[in-house]
This record gives sequence, structure tokens and C-alpha cells, in this order.
Amino acid sequence: SHLFFDSIYGLDPFDRSVRIQGPPSAEPPLPKDMPRPARARAAITRRLQALYERTTMRRLATLDATPERVRALIDGFAPVYLLGYTSTLAVLAERFLQDGWRPRRSLRAVITIAETLTPERRRVLEDCFGAPIANRYGQREFKFWCAQSPPGDPTTFLVHSDLVVFETLRAD
Repeated sequence: SHLFFDSIYGLDPFDRSVRIQGPPSAEPPLPKDMPRPARARAAITRRLQALYERTTMRRLATLDATPERVRALIDGFAPVYLLGYTSTLAVLAERFLQDGWRPRRSLRAVITIAETLTPERRRVLEDCFGAPIANRYGQREFKFWCAQSPPGDPTTFLVHSDLVVFETLRAD
């Protein structure tokens, strides 16, 4: 689903990103009784995933996301987009605006996750990064199952209904 939602903002699977979020979940060990071909396939898949992530993204845990580290990561890695918790990105953006800092390379999108994106936070992010803001919701189990769409309309969301069953409780 994230590839589909990324495409709405013109992002490609091999675009570079900086991700500021919680630490990644640990990979569970492969079951000992797993058949040899399945074990080999799983090991190859994990290696390819690790190679893909080393090539396309840099991660920083929220608690380690000092303004200095984030600036260095963005300027050094030159991401196409930035992804992170809404409040963390907003606090960083406020600090960057105070310091007069802007990324050396313009971003194509800033993707906010995990928290409500208020109009005030949206404005701060837009002022700082000069990029469209893509608001998303999800869970670790399903990744991104709901995303703002189309760009520029913060009131319309797409739901990936193949992943979840959801119920609308109120019309608003």
C-alpha cells in the first residue's frame, strides 16, 4: 500500500528517504523446522530487503533526532522525501525555521505518520520544507492503510480496504 500511496506524490520505490520514527522491530528468527528451500528463500529475501534499505533510506530513532543530526542526515544523504512522526517533524521544522536552515536539495514530499496533523503543524512543515505534506495512518501490522489523497486536499483520504475492515462512526 505504501508504494501506491507514494505514487500519488510522484515518489518511486528507489527514491531516497530519511525516516524519523520508532526503532525498527527485531526480525524474528526463522523456525528451526522450516524446510530448507523456504529457509533459503527467506534468507535471500531478508538480505535483499537489507540491501534495498541501505541503498534507499536512512533511519533515525525519534529519541536520537536532534536538529543537528537531522540536518546532517538530510544534507548528507540528499533524500527525495522525509517521513516521520507528526509532532517530531513539526518540532524540528520550528527549530529549523528559527535557525534559518533549509535542505540543500528540495524535497518532493514530507510524509507525516502516527499522529494527528493539525493545520498549524501542516503550515510549519510546509514553511520549512517547501514540499507537499502527505498525511498517513497505519499500524505496524498493516503498515500504511490510510493516506491523504489527492495532494493539496487535507480532507480526503484513501483507505486500502484490502488490508483492513473499517467502520465510519460519524459523517464528519
